[in-house]
Amino acid sequence: MTGWQLKLWRRSLLWSRERAAAELGVSLRTYKDYENADTVKRSIALATVTL
Repeated sequence: MTGWQLKLWRRSLLWSRERAAAELGVSLRTYKDYENADTVKRSIALATVTL
């Protein structure tokens, strides 16, 4: 999963970055870094499937 795909996932749920960070259990700063990354940690990618 890329950062762009993570952003699309968040937008499809109509969530703010703050809400997505809270649901994934990471800080807002970390979540922003994930959205700007070329690849996202596997654990975060798997968590998006379960949410």
